[in-house]
Amino acid sequence: MMRLLKTPEEILAESYSYISVLTIFIGVMFAYNLCAGLLRAIGNSLMPLLFLIFSSIGNVLLDLLFITQFDMGIRGAAIATVVAQGISVLLCIFYILRHAAVLVPERRHFAAWKHLYGELLSQGISMGIMNAVVCSGTVILQRAINHLGAVYIACQATARKLRS
Repeated sequence: MMRLLKTPEEILAESYSYISVLTIFIGVMFAYNLCAGLLRAIGNSLMPLLFLIFSSIGNVLLDLLFITQFDMGIRGAAIATVVAQGISVLLCIFYILRHAAVLVPERRHFAAWKHLYGELLSQGISMGIMNAVVCSGTVILQRAINHLGAVYIACQATARKLRS
């Protein structure tokens, strides 16, 4: 896929390293998004925001530590991302257990409610199509940027992180 996106040869190995770490630990990202989504679903948007801010600051600090002090390069940036999100997951879980016990599932919550399957499927398909369109645009943009070289890729990635 990275070759199709015209990733420059000089950063191909590092790109693969970064993507590999994030892929291996995708469950951490899933857990954070799940916990934050659950809190937002009950009307608490403040705590997920605070956990996100904490995670972002932690990610930047860990990036600096892993890249400059431990000389881990791009792999260090990926590990920093996973560690920062992992800490946010733990904070979310502790918060939910202490302040939002209504979100802790019980055995009765796992009963099948067949009348909801159609509604959930239609919502899931529409959200999936929306995300596919957005991600397709991102891939097209990335391919165009990759053609410009490693320096432009680094600048664009940094700008994207700062913006988000």
